Amino acid sequence: MKQEEIPYYANTSLLLRTLTLKSQFKFGPTPELTVQEYLDLKKERDLIQMYYNLGKINFNTEILEILKICPEDQIPKPGRLPFQEAKDKIYEVYGRHLDNKGVFALLNEYNKSKKKIKSGFLISRIKNNLKYNKGALARKNHGH
Repeated sequence: MKQEEIPYYANTSLLLRTLTLKSQFKFGPTPELTVQEYLDLKKERDLIQMYYNLGKINFNTEILEILKICPEDQIPKPGRLPFQEAKDKIYEVYGRHLDNKGVFALLNEYNKSKKKIKSGFLISRIKNNLKYNKGALARKNHGH
């Protein structure tokens, strides 16, 4: 049977892999982990990146709800977004998980506005929001 005689729907079912909570990835640095284990390890951002950057990987509706990917944020599969669009969409969706904790909201605001801010200013704002500067760590280690 020649390639052009194979119906289109037969090819798409083999190319698209829909993952459930118990599905193992079987690729990447940790192929033995399941989707549920990724969620338990608080790696929602990795799952969101996989959804938008890997064209042949899809998640069922339960996982999409857990990841807070709304129907208007979903993309047609098989397919993926271009790099910059995917990056913006990942910032937007993952920002919902952080509940406006500051650091990610600042980066999202910076990327959305596309304004050129001095990198030193941006880095200092991020460091202030993280509260992991040298003085704070010294106080924590000394018990103050």
